[in-house]
Amino acid sequence: MLPEKSSPPSRPGGKLHQVSSTLVLMVKKLLAFLSMIFLFVLSVETITAAGFGGGIFDDENAQPVGFEGTDSRCTGSTNLDVSGVGFKIKATRPGEESFGNVIGNTYSVQVEGNYSNYSVLINLPYPPPDPANAWQCACNANPLDSYQCVFTNQSPATPGPINVFVKRANVQNNAWWQVRGGNVFSKHNVQSLIPVSLTNTPGYCNTTIGCLPALIGSGEQNVVDSPGFAFSTEGVIYTHETGGNFIHEPNQRDSSDQGFATDTTLPTENYAFFYKKMGQKTTPLPSSQKPVAENYPAIYQHAGSLTIGAANQWHLAANEQLIVFIEGDLIIDDQPRAENRLITVAQGDRGFLAFIVQGSVIITPNVGYTDVNTDPILPNTPLVEGVFIADNTLRVQSWQTSPDLKFIGAGTFVGWTGVDLQRSFAEPGDNSTNNIAPTETFVFRPDFMANTPNIMKSAHFNIREVQPQILVP
Repeated sequence: MLPEKSSPPSRPGGKLHQVSSTLVLMVKKLLAFLSMIFLFVLSVETITAAGFGGGIFDDENAQPVGFEGTDSRCTGSTNLDVSGVGFKIKATRPGEESFGNVIGNTYSVQVEGNYSNYSVLINLPYPPPDPANAWQCACNANPLDSYQCVFTNQSPATPGPINVFVKRANVQNNAWWQVRGGNVFSKHNVQSLIPVSLTNTPGYCNTTIGCLPALIGSGEQNVVDSPGFAFSTEGVIYTHETGGNFIHEPNQRDSSDQGFATDTTLPTENYAFFYKKMGQKTTPLPSSQKPVAENYPAIYQHAGSLTIGAANQWHLAANEQLIVFIEGDLIIDDQPRAENRLITVAQGDRGFLAFIVQGSVIITPNVGYTDVNTDPILPNTPLVEGVFIADNTLRVQSWQTSPDLKFIGAGTFVGWTGVDLQRSFAEPGDNSTNNIAPTETFVFRPDFMANTPNIMKSAHFNIREVQPQILVP
């Protein structure tokens, strides 16, 4: 006889145990939810929203407040508002890049926190839509780019706005410069507006015999493909007010005509870089005259600024090699309209000359030719020859109040802080001469590259990780 199936005995308090288990589970979920809220609140308290903002105003007399360069903010008249159409705002610091907005004549940009090392950059329209009325920075302009206003080491916690002050500039029909045979490099914009008439109007470079309507022309007569190329890291190549490309003269290149490149970088080989390599081998420069050495390359160092002029011209024979470190500025001057070739290096052997300057390289208005049509690639024409490297600015000065002389230099010219080409052939009310010749011409000397002393050379390596690929035989 099978035993009768009976229900399992009920446990005392079974209902209560089930309810308590459910309650414990609900409490755990509540605690987990509260912990999420706590963590969220904690994270919100840790990250503080911050930002920069200000107005955009027209005042050509605006000035920085203080003496800290672009670390200072600017002050000026706020009576004339400027519409920020086409203006671009950006705030950066290491590991962060934030883009802002412009509404009317005000801008704003949000950043991650109240850090004190932000750079606030305001980029004005470039190329300008109206070259006769372009906007340029009136205060805190980037020395390499007058279309970029720069405020460095800024903190959102600093009270008050960062106002931007701009001014009108006529960049139409301006003086222009040219390179013959070499490359052009810039961290920012490369601008030389070639005076080309698209309707072949007389009086422009492309309709004037002897004028080469290009940024970069041939370095030697009748040598095809000798013109170099233009390179920029963060800017654009701007060679005509219409946006047209006049980097090369078409019949001077068989390949890569009008070729250029952006987003390119160069290693910074400045005074400190070269002095680390050669500083222990320097001897004091005896005087401002060209030294006579027993062995080459001879390496010298000069305390303070050095002036080379008509009374102490430097002319190197084809077998001489000189490297000169200058702790101040290098100033190249001449007697007015004397047209002396002040610094020359003969070709045909190992001739080489380099000035590595801790300050600026300054070429005064007296250095130049009266004839604006002087051919730069004829032998014995350049007034200054060599490798010129300045930590600060490469500056070709102007008389400002009267038509300037034509400057022609040969070699390599570097201004790590900026290049300031000031010359113009314009007369009061008449700018037409600028249409038929460049005011400054720089001629490439490939023999300087071949003759560079080994002690000055460096090998640079750019190592980057590439995505693995499967090679199929």
